[in-house]
Amino acid sequence: PVPVRAIVKMGGTDSQRIFVVNMARTDGKDEMLLVCDTHGTISFATYDLSVLLGHGYKKLLKMKLNDLLPSPFNTLHNKWLSDWPATYTKTSCRTGTVVHLKSATNVQVPVRIQVGQHEDREGTKHVVRIHKSSDEDFTDSRCVQLTVELGGKVLHANPPDSTIYGWRAGDAVGLHVANVVDVFEEWRERCGTDDMQLMLLALVEEEHEMPGSSWRVRVSAPPAILAAAAAKKTNNALSDALLGNKKAEQVTVPKAAVMLVENEHTEDGQIMKLYLWRRDMLCGSVELDQKLLIRKADMVTGLILGVPGSSLIKQPLHRF
Repeated sequence: PVPVRAIVKMGGTDSQRIFVVNMARTDGKDEMLLVCDTHGTISFATYDLSVLLGHGYKKLLKMKLNDLLPSPFNTLHNKWLSDWPATYTKTSCRTGTVVHLKSATNVQVPVRIQVGQHEDREGTKHVVRIHKSSDEDFTDSRCVQLTVELGGKVLHANPPDSTIYGWRAGDAVGLHVANVVDVFEEWRERCGTDDMQLMLLALVEEEHEMPGSSWRVRVSAPPAILAAAAAKKTNNALSDALLGNKKAEQVTVPKAAVMLVENEHTEDGQIMKLYLWRRDMLCGSVELDQKLLIRKADMVTGLILGVPGSSLIKQPLHRF
């Protein structure tokens, strides 16, 4: 049920009277709605959606869903309307993650959506509930930022309640970075020391030489959570408190990530910020010319390939 305020007025003619009912939501939610068929033809949309995307309301009702999607997804999306799979990838809009719609000015608008189906006499209808999001929400749904001192201790995790790696990011605070990121664990084993200063400074120097450089790493759960996962089989109370309803496999398997490094000077000294993007939640796009040279590449493509997106311009695709 949706709480509304209804105003009923009389209308019509002397020979045929009708009631005119105007309804407005009273719960303060900005929920937007779109209904389309399996061909992407829009049959209904709320006025708030037209305002969000900058289209006139009447024009929006004459558009197709493809017109609201950025390239190349606008040409790849049709088959999912008529034959949607039973399971979805982590980047699918049906999982509730942040995705983008295209505005009237070709600006990508971050949103979260919920998709349902409804059957009527005309066939299947897709009912799409749209919630406005933000660029920060897009980042937080795919990336965890760890603030690390030069010695290797994790000082902060942002967002602390993120569970994109199968465990709460805030649980890494106070641990050594080698306990959660594999490249630092390899450095510790090779050098026999917990001091990460040389390793971190080397990464920063590499980043200064080529801004936007990234490294492929694997992120593991903290030791306490791994121990709880091992004890899960015995129904240990501590393991239930740490893992909740998650299966042990969800947290024990290291997750592939892309790491960016940023140097920062504070009153307390030098610290490092590690941006850990979960790799299987990244989806980039490039635009090619007739010779298969890259004309445009977004930031996410650069993350996946480990180089700044700007350095991909005019490079042949086969090089990557």
